[in-house]
Amino acid sequence: MTSLNKLDSKKYNALPFPKNASDELENRKSEFKELLGKIEQLTKKENIELGLRLLHSHDIPLEDGQAMVENFDNFKGEPAFITSANSPENSYPASWILSEDGFIVFEYSTDPYVKRVYEKLLEDSSILNKINELIKNYKFDSLIGPCITARDTLSNFNTNHGQALVEHTVKDGDIYKNVVQSKPNESSSIGIKTLWGAKLNKFCITNLPCYCCVDIKPH
Repeated sequence: MTSLNKLDSKKYNALPFPKNASDELENRKSEFKELLGKIEQLTKKENIELGLRLLHSHDIPLEDGQAMVENFDNFKGEPAFITSANSPENSYPASWILSEDGFIVFEYSTDPYVKRVYEKLLEDSSILNKINELIKNYKFDSLIGPCITARDTLSNFNTNHGQALVEHTVKDGDIYKNVVQSKPNESSSIGIKTLWGAKLNKFCITNLPCYCCVDIKPH
């Protein structure tokens, strides 16, 4: 049985910054487009909410036993997905880094939809293995990894036409967090696209463009 819940903080801490990863992907955009088309076709056929994540870090180092954990909350009065370094207890793998011996968790989530898809994958991980094989065949395994693309809590966000999910790194007390909120799409003009996949239902975050804005950390 494929293990889908391995942690490796050193592997995560060694990931490139968003712009470096995005620039490498841009240099091979025709190959990536071809790969994405195959993966979207596969996930539509299997009707499972899986896609691709840009593998990157935001200079938020993880300690042993920690992971990046996504929670739904409010930030400045607006709905947000907030990801920070934390214990992965009571959360579920939501995206993965591919390694020579299988999968390492990239990020966790507490969302119920993620839990349901993860439990399906525990029963049968064959589609994840197919996505793994495609990514490795195209030699993109250092840049992208598979992810679960749906969230129950997306229903709290403005998902109207012209909106995008935009990520910023913010300082909350002594803790740095990645905050994703719905913003007008033009506000993402300096952003880097970080997530791709088929639009299978209204819970898929791929219904909106997903960007990461490269912020300078406040000190």
